[in-house]
Amino acid sequence: MNSFAPKLRRLRPLLGTFVEIQLDHDDEPHRKAIQDAMTRIVSIHQCMSIHEPDSELSQLNHSVLHRFHPVSNDLMNVLYRGTYWSIQSQGDFDMSILPLLQHYGLAPTHRDNGDFVVGYQWLDCKPRYGVRRRANIRLDAGGIAKGYAVDAAAEVLEELGICNYVVNAGGDLRIGKAPVAVQVRHPLHPHHLIELGTFSQCAVASSACYYVHRNTDEDGRIGELHPLFNPSTGQCTPAHRALSVIHSSTMDADALTKVVAIRGHLADTWLKTHKASAWIMDGASSPCWIGQTYPEIPVS
Repeated sequence: MNSFAPKLRRLRPLLGTFVEIQLDHDDEPHRKAIQDAMTRIVSIHQCMSIHEPDSELSQLNHSVLHRFHPVSNDLMNVLYRGTYWSIQSQGDFDMSILPLLQHYGLAPTHRDNGDFVVGYQWLDCKPRYGVRRRANIRLDAGGIAKGYAVDAAAEVLEELGICNYVVNAGGDLRIGKAPVAVQVRHPLHPHHLIELGTFSQCAVASSACYYVHRNTDEDGRIGELHPLFNPSTGQCTPAHRALSVIHSSTMDADALTKVVAIRGHLADTWLKTHKASAWIMDGASSPCWIGQTYPEIPVS
């Protein structure tokens, strides 16, 4: 099987990162397909961006408590699946961490709405009724929305008969039929690339904190500040840990990276239960695979 050779690319700043779509042909059908796929990602960005005060998610964050509010199918899909992973991980994945990000200046604050709590258990998602916040939580879908957008773009391409592609949103990849060699950055030396493997027809979501800020807390203690938090402690996860999750769904792989960032090697059995694999590297230690074995694809 021949490896993927991109001939057509589109790149746009969306979802708080750069989104790139690559196809293996440059003709009119492929140009139309790549435009349609990018348009689909734009619509998801406009729905779920916390940087946009008028986005559907931002409006939900300031909605009336204890009432079900109707939401779009896209937002319902993301919140419903995110809630699922919150339950499965017992809160290691939690979309209600937005106040933590805002507190440390890692996310915008459009307007104050009083005291807040952090906890996925205060969110109800019922497709027939909508979404209800039973406490003053603020949601950030960034930990799963990128993966959802990548999957949605891949669906557009496949519906148009495009089978060889790569959709990449800041390290969240969806790979089509043609095998793709995937590289990740070393957690201590971001300019050094490590070969992860060659994969086909799957999703690869990678996460690491390459650029860490020094932060002093209220007690004068100095720590490392980055956007990956442990929701139960309010503290950042280990800074010099790089990881990638392999799964059939980019949305699920995206969410699972947050669990592995917190649990590290202890996520091994849990990942096997959920049919996922993870590559993990802690600082200068040797990388290893945990979870379900995921075979590489031979490339001729």
